[in-house]
Amino acid sequence: ATALAAVLRSHPLLGTLHIGMNPLQDAGVRTLTQALAANPGLTDLGLWNTYLTDAGGSAVASMLSRPSCGVESLFLGGNALGYPAVEDLCRALMTNRSLTRLDLSGNRVSDVGLAKLMQVIRANPRLNTLGLSKAQVTDRGELQLAPFVLEHRPQLKVFGLARFEASFQALKKIRDEETRLREQQKQLAEEQERARLLQQEKLAELEAKTRAVEELQASLEAKQREK
Repeated sequence: ATALAAVLRSHPLLGTLHIGMNPLQDAGVRTLTQALAANPGLTDLGLWNTYLTDAGGSAVASMLSRPSCGVESLFLGGNALGYPAVEDLCRALMTNRSLTRLDLSGNRVSDVGLAKLMQVIRANPRLNTLGLSKAQVTDRGELQLAPFVLEHRPQLKVFGLARFEASFQALKKIRDEETRLREQQKQLAEEQERARLLQQEKLAELEAKTRAVEELQASLEAKQREK
């Protein structure tokens, strides 16, 4: 990790770094993330299966919280990150404006961590892809996530949660049908309003003609009386 950190410092234009399946552990990743402070050009970082625990996850979170961080895709799958690391990552993502894809598959995210991620989903519009396969999220958590995403971030892609996907699609279908019905009702109301206005115009026109006829008749009768 130390040698790689030296390389990172000497190559500030490096854009992609995938070093998954290496036993870097927390200390190694901490060294790397510190070195990445000098590499704002890095946009794609893969740290899956690198034996990270909460301490390593917190080091990654510190990297994400730096204003100079430009990482857009972050892969942390297959590690041992628990709620403390997830909480630190979420705290960093509340202000981070570069990350668009986050993979936490195979970690101990749980429903509690998912609740923190939901806050990020609402607050950070940049995040558009989230991987949560085998992340210890319960069926209840998945079912709670579906309406939340539909309401706040319907374009968000969530991978690895089958019940979420099924629920999301079902809710989306219902919402789309409700939208279609509202549009139909709106169009019908607009057509009814146009018909009402047209009827009013014709009635006003008829009344005007009637008054004109009455006035003409009155005028003729007055002339006849004068004779």
